[in-house]
Amino acid sequence: MKIFDAAMTYQKNRSKIPPECIQTILKVTYVLGLRLNETLSLKSKDINLQELHVIIRETKFNKTRIVPFNHQVRDILQNFINWRASQRPDCGNDTHLFLDKNGRPIHKGVVQHIFIKIRNAAGISRSDGVCCQPRIHDLRHTFAVNRLTVWYRDGKDVQNHISLLSTYHGHDKVHYTSVYLTLTDD
Repeated sequence: MKIFDAAMTYQKNRSKIPPECIQTILKVTYVLGLRLNETLSLKSKDINLQELHVIIRETKFNKTRIVPFNHQVRDILQNFINWRASQRPDCGNDTHLFLDKNGRPIHKGVVQHIFIKIRNAAGISRSDGVCCQPRIHDLRHTFAVNRLTVWYRDGKDVQNHISLLSTYHGHDKVHYTSVYLTLTDD
């Protein structure tokens, strides 16, 4: 995706947050369908690369959930963990996964601001007259729509699977998930 490529090149000079970190934040947010604050709250101890899941702790409505992933996501996480260990070998298991160059957790507002720069560098914008441009939270929407599209293509009973998507997103009710589902050409 253009947005991931732009994450590596949007900066003229490397700021307090390395591009590798920003790119992985965007990828993890998208491929796991997470809220940005869920991604940024991940700690090393929350990632289980052997059993292929992450634990999302105390998220919206103070819920904790387990989010499974596939081998491709494991590779994204493993590559980032290896890169981070080469940069910050002193990070413990209780440390946030995503840190700035000073070893502090990265804040949501900073990533949202960076996302605007990345979006502009990638040439991604809406030109249909609406005032809102794509946001980082739209990665979560895209995840949901793409999952639904795959189920339709695979001939799955989407009505029975929609509750799985709802649970995966951390929702109690299917109608909370329905706001993420928009019509596409597919």
